[in-house]
Amino acid sequence: EPQYEGHRRAKLEQWQARLEAAYAGQADDPIFLALGETVRRLEIPRELLLDLLSAFRQDVDQGRYESWDELLDYCRRSANPVGRLVLIVFGQRDPAFGPLSDAICTGLQLANHWQDLAVDLGKDRIYVPRELLARHGLGEADLFEGRVDERFRALMAELVGRARELFTRGRPLCDRVGRELRFELRLTWLGGSRVLDRVEAAGYDYESAEVEFVPSFEQEVPEVEQARKLFKLLDALEDLDDVQNVYSNDDVPDSVSEQLDDE
Repeated sequence: EPQYEGHRRAKLEQWQARLEAAYAGQADDPIFLALGETVRRLEIPRELLLDLLSAFRQDVDQGRYESWDELLDYCRRSANPVGRLVLIVFGQRDPAFGPLSDAICTGLQLANHWQDLAVDLGKDRIYVPRELLARHGLGEADLFEGRVDERFRALMAELVGRARELFTRGRPLCDRVGRELRFELRLTWLGGSRVLDRVEAAGYDYESAEVEFVPSFEQEVPEVEQARKLFKLLDALEDLDDVQNVYSNDDVPDSVSEQLDDE
């Protein structure tokens, strides 16, 4: 937020101190009091939340990445903890699920980077590793000038391909988690894959391409719980800064809508 310009690192340090207090049972802030109770009840590892704060601080201090491994390490801390937290909240504690979730979350983070390349350039931030730029004969100046030539398309094809490999690696998780999470996870996986599809379809022209998903058919939502989850997901999408419009193909029967209205 603009009001935090120049103060973001200090604010993040404050959040880490409050987080440590929550884990120690010494929180004095309502939000962190609730967090302390939640992490104790669900046995949430402190490292997951500390990793997120570490990635947030890195975004304040670092706008360039030298290597693919360095970018993956950032994703390990900025994206992967979110998936692991979701698994814990939904009681999905199979040790085999963690690596699959990490693959999906890193793939989502990369898809977002490649979709938002122009947005990030406007913030003087480049997530494409310098080693890959150099290997394709490109430099930062080519990106800032909006040069979409064969070198750039080859670079983006490689980047999109790497993200797809991660989605493929994590796909089995969509069928292995419990029923209460399966619906949301499949939507998430499909959404990330679709972003990559549209980036490719736009010819990697990041200056003019817009990623838009408009449903072409209606999908009946016959159960109250399923409809409740769907509406929560749509509300969450509408709150995202990167989302301008939300389109839905849900066909909710009147009987289901009436039950939701009565809640």
